[in-house]
Amino acid sequence: MANKVNSIFSQYPDTDTAIQFALAYVRGTPWYQQTFPGIQYGMQHGIITNEQDYRQYVTALDTLADRYLGRHITGNEVAGYLGRGLTPDIVGKEFQGLANVQANYQDYTYYLGNFGEGRPSTDDMRSIGEEQAGLDSALGQKLGRALQQAMQRYSTVFQGNAATPNLSLGKTGLSAPSLLGGNTTPDVGA
Repeated sequence: MANKVNSIFSQYPDTDTAIQFALAYVRGTPWYQQTFPGIQYGMQHGIITNEQDYRQYVTALDTLADRYLGRHITGNEVAGYLGRGLTPDIVGKEFQGLANVQANYQDYTYYLGNFGEGRPSTDDMRSIGEEQAGLDSALGQKLGRALQQAMQRYSTVFQGNAATPNLSLGKTGLSAPSLLGGNTTPDVGA
C-alpha cells in the first residue's frame, strides 16, 4: 500500500491532487474497511465527513459503552450504529434506556404483570426504557401510560380501612372501630 501511495505522489506534481488520489486509493483498500468499519456509509449519508469525525464518533460511542455496558465498543457495533444513522446522542439514550430497564426490570414486570395488561415482552421493556430516556415512540408512550396506571392501581390497593385501620387498646382489648364502616375510606375490594 505504501508503494502505491508513493507511486501516486510521483505521478502528480501538484501535492493537493496527489493527496486526493492517494486518499481515494487508501479509502478503497481492505485495510481501510477493517480500520474504519462503517465509515463509508457514514460519509455517504452525512453522519460524518472524514476520518477525524469518525474517530470522534467512535470515541463518543466507546465512552458511552464503557459507562453503560462496562466494555469497549466493537467495530461491528460502530458500523451498525452508522448504518442505522444514529448519532452518539441517540445511542446514549438507547444505552440509558437499557440501563433503566436492567435496574427496574423486576418492578416493571411486577406492576404491569399484576396491575396492568399483562407481563411485558423484551421489546416492550426496551420501549419503556427508551421512552423514559427520551426516545419517543408510539409503543413507548402506550406502555409508559400503562405502567403509570398499573403503579396507581398498586398504590390504591394499600389504601382504605383494611390497610390502615384505626386501632386502639381499651378495657375490652384491641378495638378497631374504623373497620366497622361509617365515614371512612372503603377498601378497594369493598
